[in-house]
Amino acid sequence: MKALDIIMGEALMLPAEIANMIKLAGKKRRQHYVFQHYLKAWVTDRNVWVRRRGDGKAFPTRTLNVAVQKDFYKLQPVTAEDLALIRIVLDDAPIYVKERCELLIHNFTVPLSVKKILDPAGQNFEEISAWLDERIINAEEDFHCDIEEGLVSPLHDMLSGRTDFYSDSESAQEFIHAICIQYMRTKKRREALAAVETKVMPGADVKRCASLFALITAMRFADSLYSDRSKYKIVLLANETGVPFITGDQPIFNIHRTSSSGLPPERLELFYPLSPRRAMALLELATERSIALTTHEVQQFNEMIVLNSHEQVFSNSGEYLDGLRIGGSSEI
Repeated sequence: MKALDIIMGEALMLPAEIANMIKLAGKKRRQHYVFQHYLKAWVTDRNVWVRRRGDGKAFPTRTLNVAVQKDFYKLQPVTAEDLALIRIVLDDAPIYVKERCELLIHNFTVPLSVKKILDPAGQNFEEISAWLDERIINAEEDFHCDIEEGLVSPLHDMLSGRTDFYSDSESAQEFIHAICIQYMRTKKRREALAAVETKVMPGADVKRCASLFALITAMRFADSLYSDRSKYKIVLLANETGVPFITGDQPIFNIHRTSSSGLPPERLELFYPLSPRRAMALLELATERSIALTTHEVQQFNEMIVLNSHEQVFSNSGEYLDGLRIGGSSEI
């Protein structure tokens, strides 16, 4: 009963006018794993052009309908062994990172724990149960919405050709946190984690905790990258060619990703298309790159986007998507 009191603020014993604060806002069932505001840069006539991997011609649709899945972020029940497996990622983390991650773990596991012990015969059971069900659906979705709000300003700055936010420690931290979360929050990353088999923690199942595992990994990734931010620079790549940048359902990726060996890449440099005419690269300081790209370079980046995509790629041009060839094939 103590856990129930904590999460409900002793709602069972509060006056009605206070208990009414625990009102339902509505379940957010259509949950996106790519920021819709980000995709607006590719919108033409209210639509973005989409092409599915290996599935015919491009078609136009609203951003509401892409990189989305019903209840994608719905909280899943995890075991003590699952949580122990997740916490291995935190073994050598700084104290402040552990505290943030433990708070996240708490917030994403308590609603299910309380739901499990809730007494059906108790007062206000239906209202409290409905509120918990809403949190189970909405909690991680709301978490991502908050992070997306922090990404709006740097996206606007970069589209306008400005990167000075990276010189401000607070702005840089928020930006790095947001792009690392976006890197890990996608369906591709979730399924890749779920496919991992581990014997490190007997009884643990990565499939059950893949979403939480991805978030904790992202937070560790973000802290490491922020700590090393002085070793990197943001370069805005200008595309004045006749070929537009495309993007995909894994919009941020490591340029040095190695797919053939199966080993992790030795270097980290991130690529993030921002619009058909501009892209961001987070590069090592020693990396030299012209900011004005050739048609061939744009095509190379687009090939990387397709290679790193999971199910869908997006463009402002259906004609370009239809003509896209990867590895000599007309199919994506």
